Amino acid sequence: MATQTKTVAPKNGVATQKGATNVAKKSEALNKRLPTDFTVQERISRLEHLRILVQKYSAVKTKENDMKTFLIEADGSQEYVIFFSGHDEKMRITNTSILKKLVQVIQSEMKSYRESVENDILSFSFDGEA
Repeated sequence: MATQTKTVAPKNGVATQKGATNVAKKSEALNKRLPTDFTVQERISRLEHLRILVQKYSAVKTKENDMKTFLIEADGSQEYVIFFSGHDEKMRITNTSILKKLVQVIQSEMKSYRESVENDILSFSFDGEA
């Protein structure tokens, strides 16, 4: 395969070979996507990594579903949150507007975390790049 190059004179007056650079970049990107030989241990290690990502995804989806159930059952009169400190101190919050804000923050953070894990799973590859 012949590489075609085009001499380009940029504004600074130094000539460069543009075509060769583009072909090299495309070739490098293609090589990254081609499968490579892996040892059994490397394959097992990557599979375990994927398994951990799946567990994270399942856990956050379960928590999101728990939150949806909580919101469906909530009537605004009996909900509360209790915070515990490391010294057995606790604080109970029953204010509806505070609880709504807490729930919004929790939902937003769970969604962000779930999307991050989804992206990790979707971009996962056995070549060790993800």
